[in-house]
Amino acid sequence: MVISLSSLAGLIVQSFITQRIIKNFGVGGAALVYPLALSIGACMLLTYSLAASPESAKNLLGLASLVVLARAIDIALYFSVQESALHLLFYAVPVSIRSSARAMVSGVIFPMSIGIAGLFLVIYKTTGQPQYNVAFAGVAIAFLLVVLALNIT
Repeated sequence: MVISLSSLAGLIVQSFITQRIIKNFGVGGAALVYPLALSIGACMLLTYSLAASPESAKNLLGLASLVVLARAIDIALYFSVQESALHLLFYAVPVSIRSSARAMVSGVIFPMSIGIAGLFLVIYKTTGQPQYNVAFAGVAIAFLLVVLALNIT
C-alpha cells in the first residue's frame, strides 16, 4: 500500500514538479533534492528517537510512522527527480564514453556504496554502538556531501 501510494506521488511529482525544479534550479539543484529530503528525514528520525522514551509503545508507533514516511518520500523522489537529474547529468559526458560511464556508475559505484554502508552498519552492530549513532553518522555524512556539492567552504 505504501509503495503504491508513494509511486503515485512519484508520478505526480514527475509529471508536474520535476520539470519546474530542473528549469528553476538546474540539473545540479535537482540532483540535490533527493539527498536533502533524505537528510531531513534522517534528522526527523534522529530527533524523534532522542526525544521519546525508548520503553513506550507510543515511541515505536511514532518511529515506525516516520520510517514509513521516509521510505515513501524516498520512493517518490528517487524515481521522479533523482533519476531524471541523473540521466541529464550524463549528457555532459562525451558521447564516446557515455555508455561506459553509465555502466561504471550503475554497475560499480552505486553497488559499492551500498556495500560500504552495509559494512558500516555491521561494524556499528558488532561494536555495540547505540542506534542513534548510526543516525548521527548518516546525518553528518549527508550534510557533508550536500556542502561539498554546493561548494560551500
